[in-house]
Amino acid sequence: MQHAQLVSHVDTDIVTRAELQVLPAPEVTPTFKPIPHIELVDVLDRVLVQNQIRIEGEQFALRRDGSVLFGVFQLAYGETDGRAALGLRITRLFLLTGNPIW
Repeated sequence: MQHAQLVSHVDTDIVTRAELQVLPAPEVTPTFKPIPHIELVDVLDRVLVQNQIRIEGEQFALRRDGSVLFGVFQLAYGETDGRAALGLRITRLFLLTGNPIW
């Protein structure tokens, strides 16, 4: 059952979870400690499992400079035929001042 579909923008590439694992994190500065995209995806996965929600499908698109990750998860939950989709956007952009954009 596939209802959630990720549409990749012109400056992004479709990537797999395995490709996210090898993606280097940006440099740490005194005011910015970036978290690798894969760490956030893995934490979300663990929290969903703890709440009896299964990821039945996932798609990711990564901005070519690595600064923004988009994702969609196809979820199943409970003993019933419950289904849902979860969208994800993770960014680690900097302003020209060096301050992170959240």
